Amino acid sequence: MTMSFARLADAYVEAIQASLPRSAEEIARLIAQAFQQKTRHIVDYAQTPPWDDSGEIIDTGMPFILENYPTVADFWEEYAGYREPSFESGRGWNYPTFGMSMQQELYTLLAPFYQEALLRLAHEEPQYYQQLVTYLQQEYDDQVRTTQDVYQGIAFTDIVGDTIIQCEIAVSEHVQSLPLAPLLQGQTLPRRCQRTLLEQIDNLPAFMDELAGYCATVAHVTSLTDDDMMQMHLERTSAGVAFGQHEGARELLMDHIARTGSLILRCDVAAPEPTGQALQDVRGWFIEADATRITPNRVLPDDLYVAMNTDAETGAKLPPEPSVRYL
Repeated sequence: MTMSFARLADAYVEAIQASLPRSAEEIARLIAQAFQQKTRHIVDYAQTPPWDDSGEIIDTGMPFILENYPTVADFWEEYAGYREPSFESGRGWNYPTFGMSMQQELYTLLAPFYQEALLRLAHEEPQYYQQLVTYLQQEYDDQVRTTQDVYQGIAFTDIVGDTIIQCEIAVSEHVQSLPLAPLLQGQTLPRRCQRTLLEQIDNLPAFMDELAGYCATVAHVTSLTDDDMMQMHLERTSAGVAFGQHEGARELLMDHIARTGSLILRCDVAAPEPTGQALQDVRGWFIEADATRITPNRVLPDDLYVAMNTDAETGAKLPPEPSVRYL
């Protein structure tokens, strides 16, 4: 049996064009899921051997920061966090980006819209639809009955394969050009991923600037809450004070500080004369926090000295650390 599949191809294209807003919503859900569940990865080539230039994928542990990605295309350049064999000489592994991963997901994502096109054909053009069913019964499976059977038969026989590829390209190009922040407005994103939201918490940006201001060379911050502890290295560079080693570290620390707890900051300072022995300045705060505001309360030097030189479990006094000033 021979028949034309041009009408089927047109129906698929029409369905995908009509579904672009819904396709974008579904992709927004998947991107939000990545923000919620995944962290940024980078590829390190420092230890690359001469025979393999794959590099090594490293989990930085840092969040994706919404404001760093003007469009969906910008976010899709991030690594998805896994590797695949490259089957190429001199390159053992490939590291797919979110964009590459999404290309693999598009067929499944668009499947409901293709099935809607078939339902519309069955309703509006029953004679053509029945011809399609008959063709698939002969060429694919004589048990083809339902719309799902027809859809699976079309996929198996690849009778409109080029059209499906074109539809996927059209959806991908449409979504990549969209501004990311407006697209994700209806999604739930972690606070640590939203720089603007963190900077709107009263006193938090000023407190971060205060911490940076104490860092003359290098410093170490320990943030404690009832649930967990976070430690981070600070270093003054020509561009200012860098929080952590990777992008997103400052926002991650801001999110942690914006909870009730305490914070200790240790700063290396220039060696005093005449001894030449390096000093560390130690400062501490108790932090009260709610959803919109933090209130850092400075720990007095004498209280800080006692706290830092007392065994937390036994209450016994500890030998004071050398070359430390409690401020």
